[in-house]
Amino acid sequence: MECGAPLPPPGRSYSSSCSEAGRQIAWPLLRDLGYQCQSAITRKSVNAFEEHRHADFLWLFPHP
Repeated sequence: MECGAPLPPPGRSYSSSCSEAGRQIAWPLLRDLGYQCQSAITRKSVNAFEEHRHADFLWLFPHP
């Protein structure tokens, strides 16, 4: 499985490496477009990339 990301370290899979690369690309792109990240479980805002660790999140466009 190829995603363009560097090879994962020992013990990690390609999918987790691709997921990490996707998070690093998606976070600034969606934030720059005005979207807000929110936990799908707690419904709390995720305001920092370091808090954005799992797949249990939603990207929401703010209402005017």
